Amino acid sequence: MSWFRNNQSAMLGIDISTTAIKLLELTRDSSGFTLESYAVVPLPEQAVVDKNFCDIQLIAQSIKTALQLSGTRLKQACVAVSGAAVMTKIITLPAILSEDEIERQIINDAEEYIPYPIKDVNFDFEIQGVSENNPKLLDVLLVVSRRENVEERVAALTFAGLKTAVVDTELFALERAFILLADQLPDTIKHQTIALLDIGATTCTLNILYQGKSIYSREQLFSSQSLIEEPASVINSIKQQVARLLQFFAISTGSHPIDAMILTGGCAVIDDLKQLLASDLKLAFYIANPFSHLSLSNRINQQTLNHDASKLTMACGLALRSFD
Repeated sequence: MSWFRNNQSAMLGIDISTTAIKLLELTRDSSGFTLESYAVVPLPEQAVVDKNFCDIQLIAQSIKTALQLSGTRLKQACVAVSGAAVMTKIITLPAILSEDEIERQIINDAEEYIPYPIKDVNFDFEIQGVSENNPKLLDVLLVVSRRENVEERVAALTFAGLKTAVVDTELFALERAFILLADQLPDTIKHQTIALLDIGATTCTLNILYQGKSIYSREQLFSSQSLIEEPASVINSIKQQVARLLQFFAISTGSHPIDAMILTGGCAVIDDLKQLLASDLKLAFYIANPFSHLSLSNRINQQTLNHDASKLTMACGLALRSFD
């Protein structure tokens, strides 16, 4: 299964999180993108635990429900493997190699690059360009995930009556969605250092982008399940997680100031969270809305979409694979 190649047209973006299925269809014409349809369907408890698939049939049934609610007719989809289940690494190879030769060399030297038996993984690669240190070498981005992570997602879509066109990664999907999120930012900072903070039910993920490209990513587990009963406790937990993630970023990269932060995910719209984080961190904060400059089909309810927009960021980034 390819992360970079075998691009297809007209794909659904399907984000399978711990608590819900988020499904989305985009089209594009000369005037830009249009949101044609979407659906958000809760997952039964224990179907997915900490992004690990525990009941593929339950997941497939929820995908079927999302397909019915959205009204889409598309049968191809793009899904993502979570950041914790993916290994990325820059390797250097001779510049004279073709893509087929690069693939063969990665397989031949798998023990050097991949910490698992080659038969147990799916991998893909993308040529980043000539190495800065040696013009005779290429920098190649290698992406690896255990085969079971990919096969579980393919199986869930198959049982739901869909074909898996692409298995992406959550990191790449969020980076791709930034094309649309950047429209929310002032022109003076949209090409600077932007933090995407994705806050889900069980994970908090920090992605740092510079000039639209990811330069850092880290994911941490936490729980927001007590949100309804103890909202103040959840906000405090999120603040602690964010502070810890930013500390890790500062340690790993040194001085690299962040110009703005965009909140995505289901918890991004928690009352007062944006204001409290902005006050603590002294940053400009935005709630993700990848649809702020998109056209909407007549199937879309604007008020409902405004409520759902931030949690649809990942699905939007996956749907954008149709246009790579």
